[in-house]
Amino acid sequence: MSNEEMKTDVLVVGTLCYDVIGSVDGTLPKNSITARLGHVRYEDGGRGANVAVYAALAGSSASIAARVGRDFRDSDYWDRLNRIGVSTASLYHQKDTLTPRTFIYSDPNDMVLYFYPAFENLSHQDAYIRHTADVVGSLEHEAIYVSSELTQANLVALESSQAALKVFGPAHDAGRHSPAELAAALSAAHWFIVNTVELKQVCELLDRSPGAIVRDFGLEVLVATRGAEGVDLIYPLDATHLAAYGPRLVADPTGAGDAFAGTLIARYLSSGELVRSAQLAASVASFVVEQIGCQVSLPPMADIAARAGQPWEASVEIN
Repeated sequence: MSNEEMKTDVLVVGTLCYDVIGSVDGTLPKNSITARLGHVRYEDGGRGANVAVYAALAGSSASIAARVGRDFRDSDYWDRLNRIGVSTASLYHQKDTLTPRTFIYSDPNDMVLYFYPAFENLSHQDAYIRHTADVVGSLEHEAIYVSSELTQANLVALESSQAALKVFGPAHDAGRHSPAELAAALSAAHWFIVNTVELKQVCELLDRSPGAIVRDFGLEVLVATRGAEGVDLIYPLDATHLAAYGPRLVADPTGAGDAFAGTLIARYLSSGELVRSAQLAASVASFVVEQIGCQVSLPPMADIAARAGQPWEASVEIN
């Protein structure tokens, strides 16, 4: 690595994959009933990559430690990440497998996800965990966002990182962690970002209320995203509720939470103001749901700031 590649603002440990996104005409099927898809799109995705992209768009330098396969190095996705400003130097290349895939199907009220991790055997998992430890130890970073589908990779990253800000965002893999694994990850983190479904799972697994989770594991804040109902910032002794910003329409919720997290972290690093950063991040998320796919396009950042009622200084945009 060059000297520049040895340092980044935000290091993301998580997934990078190709998304297959479909919307159902009507409602998602149950009991083996066939449903018609209104559209199918193939997009660049993965929640780790989504977070890194939006951190970069919000003005931070970003790097991602994710697994990719033999089909990634010469892809348009690789080129676009580097153009946006997301370093690909910390990726782990598995030359004998494909890049992971996520299959996402939704109706206006619900979503189901299927993840193909592209692990051929346990040696691949062990190698990626060692790679994660090496990256976290060698790449200087101000903040780390951890969201791998491998619980051990999450623990290694959070416990070994020396970042001033350590964020745990397990997303839909929250329920795959055992209570002991969740407790260890939360104890090593400063922030915990989840949506309402994930928060309910975690509260049940740990047998604690959201406030007790913050207090018992020494978190600075638990950030609970609630879709159209806004965002809750839960501190050890109190909480702040932030209203949502209404999109013009809801086309696809895929990746909105990732966009929120990436923007939140980057803006907080630059301003130190959590509430204002969360407001701007919520505005970004409201634009994301207006389109199909998370990394497709965004309006000018001035429009995003206007919706949130805040000034915006970054000039990078997705094409």
